[in-house]
Amino acid sequence: MDLARRRLHPVGWSAVIYRFFRKPDGTPSYLVRMYDGEFLDYNVGPGDGPGPYKPEWDRYVGKYRLKICGQPAGFVDIRKQNGGFFLDYMKLEELELGLFFTNHGEALDFRGATPTWKNLQLERQPVSLGYR
Repeated sequence: MDLARRRLHPVGWSAVIYRFFRKPDGTPSYLVRMYDGEFLDYNVGPGDGPGPYKPEWDRYVGKYRLKICGQPAGFVDIRKQNGGFFLDYMKLEELELGLFFTNHGEALDFRGATPTWKNLQLERQPVSLGYR
């Protein structure tokens, strides 16, 4: 369930509505600023323990190039951090073998021949010295 909160916006002192979303177990998931759809995931906090990292995820760790219509479009970094599995700053949770989701529902999919992030193709980059 979500809970709407209001706070005063520093510019113009107008009310800004944020919606907070929780996972089914009640833990924080993400919040959305309602006037523009900007969202923030809850990834980690000071009270969180180590995540449920699985050794089989090691094969996915690395730097990947995003491709849009076959053209390079930036990079993402997939890594282990404090026992959790992350794409850049976003914590991932595994739904099934090779399929991961962020708190706001974006998919990282390693199940096919070409991995995808948000349905965009990923191309694994070679490991350079000092990368890991």
